[in-house]
Amino acid sequence: MLRIAIAQISAGADPGRNADRVEEIIRGARGADLVIFPEYSLGARIEDSDRLAEPLDGPLIGRLASAAAEAGTLVIMGILERAEGGPFNSIVALGGGEAIVVHRKAILFDALGSAESRYVRPGDMPLTLMEIGEFTAGFATCFELRFPEIFRSLAAAGADLFIVPSAWYAGPLKEEQWVISAAARAMENTSYLAAADMYGHAFIGRSLIVDPWGHVELDLGSGERVAQWALDRGAVDEARSRLPLLEMSRRLRSRELPVRRIRAPG
Repeated sequence: MLRIAIAQISAGADPGRNADRVEEIIRGARGADLVIFPEYSLGARIEDSDRLAEPLDGPLIGRLASAAAEAGTLVIMGILERAEGGPFNSIVALGGGEAIVVHRKAILFDALGSAESRYVRPGDMPLTLMEIGEFTAGFATCFELRFPEIFRSLAAAGADLFIVPSAWYAGPLKEEQWVISAAARAMENTSYLAAADMYGHAFIGRSLIVDPWGHVELDLGSGERVAQWALDRGAVDEARSRLPLLEMSRRLRSRELPVRRIRAPG
């Protein structure tokens, strides 16, 4: 079993106050092996990325890494990262007093009237796998949930848990698309998916845990909430035994699928 805590927060424009809230949750997540926070956890004003971006060796990240070490847990969170060539929309892992980048968002939210690329640079680092207890975790950020190729690549490389820090904007059909996309990525890869989503400032909340069958086991709805849930690695084994989608997909990927175009009769 892997016990995870999902933190659905509402980050404001003050990185210090946001860090205070994150630290409070880390220290209060007793019994959790892993605590997951949303995208932009230290500042959800993307247009202020130059001001809000934090370096990995800065005091705020250092304080949170120390809190994670003292709590004896691993923390995964999305931040605006100040680094050479950036800023980047990054996922960082905090544990044992250390902080490392595990993902930089590569497919930025330049759609539906938004232009994330005006404020951050796309990441170009390889997809990352990390062993967390009995699980092998892969990472993606928010809008990347819409791209099945990312998740199939992670699963084909060994992932059985997807961690997706997000700040999913509200809008027509956006909640439906959020839930459907999360469930589909889990089901089609017979993997767990844990998505911590920002709430407030036009973000929907509804942080999710989805099981390997695509069943939503936890939905935090609206408001600031923290909840814990236990993931059973045996559920992955059972799903992959009964529904061997990944093995079947490997056979498909080993050859090019021909496509033909024809006219309708009549």
